[in-house]
Order: sequence, then C-alpha cells, then structure tokens
Amino acid sequence: MQARCYPATEIDFSYADLKDMPVPDRILMVTPTYFDVIDVKNTYMEGQMGMINKDLARQQWDSLFQICKQLEIEGVLSEVALIEGVPDLVDMVFSANQSLPWMLPTGQKVVVLSNMRYEGRKDEVQYFKPFYEERGYLIQQLSEEILLEGNGDFIPHPGRRLLWAGHGHRSNLEAAVQLAEMLQTPIIPLKLVSEYFYHLDTCFVPIDERTVMLCSAAFDEESLSAIRQVFETVIDIPEDEAVSTFSLNALVLQAAESKHAILQKGSVETIKALRTAGCILHETDTAEFMKSGGSVFCMKMLFF
Repeated sequence: MQARCYPATEIDFSYADLKDMPVPDRILMVTPTYFDVIDVKNTYMEGQMGMINKDLARQQWDSLFQICKQLEIEGVLSEVALIEGVPDLVDMVFSANQSLPWMLPTGQKVVVLSNMRYEGRKDEVQYFKPFYEERGYLIQQLSEEILLEGNGDFIPHPGRRLLWAGHGHRSNLEAAVQLAEMLQTPIIPLKLVSEYFYHLDTCFVPIDERTVMLCSAAFDEESLSAIRQVFETVIDIPEDEAVSTFSLNALVLQAAESKHAILQKGSVETIKALRTAGCILHETDTAEFMKSGGSVFCMKMLFF
C-alpha cells in the first residue's frame, strides 16, 4: 500500500489488506480551568457567550477524567496524562485538536503539530510541543498556510496503518496529501459538507477494524463511497441524534479482550449500535462543553 491519498475512485483495498498498526493506549487531557465561550467558531457556540457554568463544567470534566483513571486502573489505558490549562486559551481543553501523534513503520514516534484555523487557538499548540519532546517524539509541522487541526480531523483506522482525513472546514485537503508522505501511511480524504459536523470527530467513529458509525449527512457521496469500500459494516446514526447529543464524538478504546465506549449520555441509536458491537459503555455528561461544540473525543488525545 503506497503512502499517498486515495480518493474513492482509486481505493482498491479493504481493511484486511492494510498493514498492522499499534493502537495507542495513553490519554492526554487539559484541565478546564480557563474554559469559556468568548466568540463563535462553530454553529454550536452561537448564543453561548457568557453562558458557561464554570463550576458545572469542572464537575463534568472531573467525571470524564475519573472514567479514564478507572480504565487506567483496569489496564485498558496505560496512562492518563495532564497539561494545565493556560489563561486566555479558553478552547485548549479540547486536546484532540493541537496535535496528531503517529508511529512510523520503524517504530519511531512522531507528532505533527497543528496549524489552527482560528487566531484565538493558534497559541495553544506551543504548550503541547514540550509534552511530546519529553516522551521521545519526533516533532513535525506543516507550513503555516496549510490548515491542520490534529486528531479532530485525522482519525486512525483501528489497528491498521491508515488515516481517515476530514477536510472542508478546519483542515485542508493539502494537509492530507502532505501527511501521507510525512507519516508514511495511506490516507483517505473525506469531505465534510455540513456546518454541524465541522471536524471529522463529530460524525465518524470507527468501532473496530470492520465497523464504523457515522452520520451520512456530514459527507459528500464520494466520501461515503470511500468509507463503504473499506469498512464491512457502516452504521448510519440519525442527524438529529448526532447533533443533539454529540453521540458521534464518542471515544472507543480497544483493549486486549474488550472494547469500551465513553460518550455523552442521552443517545438511543448510538447506544444500541455500540452495545451490538460489544462495547462496554460509560455514559457521562459533557453538556457545558457541548455549548462550545465539543464532547468526549474532543476533550482527550490518544497517544503512544
């Protein structure tokens, strides 16, 4: 499999043809001390300036953190690491966006630092670089004119050497083209066409190497075709559920003998799909963070 972008018309493989890839089992979170909504960067933020209950937001973040810590105790995760929030960087708590960790075929850990679309988020990235340097990562970055919002738009195929790349709102298609060579991996670009699904992690959840949940309203037809060519099972979650409960911002963790899913409480079809797929469920409340357009997946970074 070549290290390049594969549009739907050029995909001639399934997941079984892809090389194995280690699954990251460490989580990085950022404390929510300075979390707030002070402007509008997505449709969910409209009307929410000054509406964050910061005490409640801290309680909700703590609950998510404790779920992750319990999974560390149980051996599902190897580590739950923290970076302290920084004054004035109100969106830094969404730690999926500032970087993209990966592992090269040689075993070298590499991280690509993000080029954020909005000026108010650009300064977040510098606080992640020392974290990765201390853990032996090779640090990379694209040229500044190419937009890249990390794991928010670039989601690994479980256990396989393949990245799915959302583009159209926060990350450029050119980012996918350059990352394929930089990370030595095939990448399948997916065009996002709805304002409600501005990052790939709001509408696309691989459950395992064969199965993915998504909201079809988020994608153009070519992207849906690409997804169906690689995954054996594609579960389409209704748009109203995906928007109202952020259910497709779930985090699915692959353990040796189990799968765990952490997600915002209140969904119906998403819960049904995850149970059918054999996931152990951990529902939590992230409602204060949903006012800013993020939930569970946004609030963490998986790394090696």
